[in-house]
Amino acid sequence: MLITIGAGRTRLRLSLLLGLSFVALILAARLSAGIAPGADMLAGTLSLAAITIARRALADAAIRQAPAAARFIQPTALLGAALIQTVLDQKFGLLLGSLPGSEAPGSALWIFLTYLLFQALEAALPALSSRGRTVRRAQADAANAEAAMLRLQLNPHAIVNSLNAVTSLILSGQHPKAAAMADKLAQFLRLSLQMSKPFIPLGDELMMIEAFLQAESIRYGDRLDILIDCPDHLEEIDVPAALLQPLVENAVKHAMASGLGMVGLVIRAAEAGDRLLLSVETDVASGSTSFGMGLSNTQSRLATIYGDLASIDIGMDSEGYRGRISIPLTSGSK
Repeated sequence: MLITIGAGRTRLRLSLLLGLSFVALILAARLSAGIAPGADMLAGTLSLAAITIARRALADAAIRQAPAAARFIQPTALLGAALIQTVLDQKFGLLLGSLPGSEAPGSALWIFLTYLLFQALEAALPALSSRGRTVRRAQADAANAEAAMLRLQLNPHAIVNSLNAVTSLILSGQHPKAAAMADKLAQFLRLSLQMSKPFIPLGDELMMIEAFLQAESIRYGDRLDILIDCPDHLEEIDVPAALLQPLVENAVKHAMASGLGMVGLVIRAAEAGDRLLLSVETDVASGSTSFGMGLSNTQSRLATIYGDLASIDIGMDSEGYRGRISIPLTSGSK
C-alpha cells in the first residue's frame, strides 16, 4: 500500500508540474501579445485539468477490465481528450484558443496536435520517472523477500509441534496412532511442497488445513469435530500461503488442553464488500489470546504484504475462542 501511495503522489506532483508549465507558457505567449490574463485562462486551466483527470481515470479503468486492449484504449483516450479540449478552446477562446492566430484557417490542427502532445506526455509520466520505478521495484522486491522468509518459518514450527505429538504417542505406547499420524503429517508436508508459491487459491489453503487436521484428529480421536465452510466462488481467491495454519494450530492446541471433552472447530470464509473474512472458531473458551511465534509471524506477513489494509484479531468470549483475519478481496496471481 505504501508503495502504491508513493507512486501516486509522485505522478500527481509530476502531472501538476507539467500542467503548470504548459499554462505558464500560454500565459507568457499571451502577455507577449499584449493579452492580459482573465477568466478565460482560469476556465481553460480548470477544463484542461478536468479532462486530463477524466482521461486518466477512464483509461485506467478500461485497461483493468480489458488488459489485452491496452494498446488501443490509451491512444483512443489521448485523441479524445485532445479533441474535446480543442473544441472548447475554439468555441470559448480558452488557453490556446485565446492566442493570436487561433482563429485562422487550419488553426484547429495545431491546437489539436499541441493538446495531443500534452496528453501523451502526461500519460507517459510514470514511465519517464525511471528513478521512481527503480526505487519502487526495489521496495517491492524487499517486501516479497521478507514475506517469503516469514512464510518459510511457518512449516518448521508446525513440523516440530507435530513431531513432538508423534513422539508422545510413541512413548505412551500408542504405536498405531503414532504411525497413522506420521503418515498424515507426511501427506501434509507433500501438499506444502506442492503449494510452495507465495500466494495460492483459498481452496488449496483449506486443502492443506484439512490434511493438517486429519493428523490432529488421529491424535485426539473423536474429541475434535471439524467444519470447514467456504463458498465455492471464494475458493479461487488468492491468499498468502499457510495463512490459516497458525490460527488453526493455536485454536486446536488450547481447546484440547482444556480437557473439556468434545471440541467443535469451525473454519469459515466469507466476503463483506471488498473484504475477505477468514475465521477460526472453537466452542471452548480456553487458552491464551496472546501472540506466540506463529501468530506474530502471520501478523508480520500481513503487514508486509497488505500494509494497514489487513488485520488479524484473536479473542475469546463466553462462547469460545475466535481468530479472525481480514484482507482485501482479490483474485488472480500476485
